[in-house]
Amino acid sequence: MQNIAGVFYIDIFGKKKTLKATVGLTQRLEMEMYKRPLIKVLKESLGGDPYVSDVYTLFHEAIIEGGDTRFSYEQIGEEILKKGGYPAVKNLYEDIIGYMLPAGIINEAPQDKKK
Repeated sequence: MQNIAGVFYIDIFGKKKTLKATVGLTQRLEMEMYKRPLIKVLKESLGGDPYVSDVYTLFHEAIIEGGDTRFSYEQIGEEILKKGGYPAVKNLYEDIIGYMLPAGIINEAPQDKKK
C-alpha cells in the first residue's frame, strides 16, 4: 500500500492543499452526501460520467478533513474549474475514492430474500 495515511495533495489557491481521506469522511459521503456506495461513485467516474457535485463535494470535504476550513464548496469548485475542470483532477479524485473503498459502510451485496 502506497498511501497508508490517506493523505493526498492538490495545488489550488496558489498553494499545496492537503486532502485527508478518513473513515469519518467515507461515512459522511456515503450516508449523508452521496447517499450511495463509493463503489458506484467510482464506477460513474471510470465510465466518464461523474456528477460534478460529487467531485466538488469530495474535494471540499477532504480539504476540511485535512484541516483547512477557510474555503466554501463554491470556491473549491471554481478553483477546480480554473485547473481545467474534472479532467484535470480525475486521477486524484479516483485515487481518493479508491483509497476509501475498504472503509465503505454501505454494502452493495445482494440482500437475502425471504419467502
